[in-house]
Amino acid sequence: YWALQFTEALNALLIQSAGPLFVALWSLVLFGVRLTAGQLAGIAISLLGVLIIILRGDLAALASISFNRGDIMFASSLVAFGIYSAFI
Repeated sequence: YWALQFTEALNALLIQSAGPLFVALWSLVLFGVRLTAGQLAGIAISLLGVLIIILRGDLAALASISFNRGDIMFASSLVAFGIYSAFI
C-alpha cells in the first residue's frame, strides 16, 4: 500500500501481472520446480497483454517508458511475494 502513494493504480495493476512469473522463477531457483507448458503459456500471454497495453501497439513507445519510486517499490514487493509464495 505504501508504494501506491507514489504511483498510479494502473501501473501497480500492470506490474502485479508479473507476480506469477516471480513465483515461478523463485520456485525454479529454490526448489528446481519447472513450469508446465500450460503455466508457461499463461504467464507469456499475460505479459504479452501487459506489453500491448503499455506500448499501445507502438514498439517505439518502449524507449519512453520511465519508472517512478512507487513502481520500483511495488516491483520489489513482488520479488518478496514470489519468495514467500514459493516457500508456502
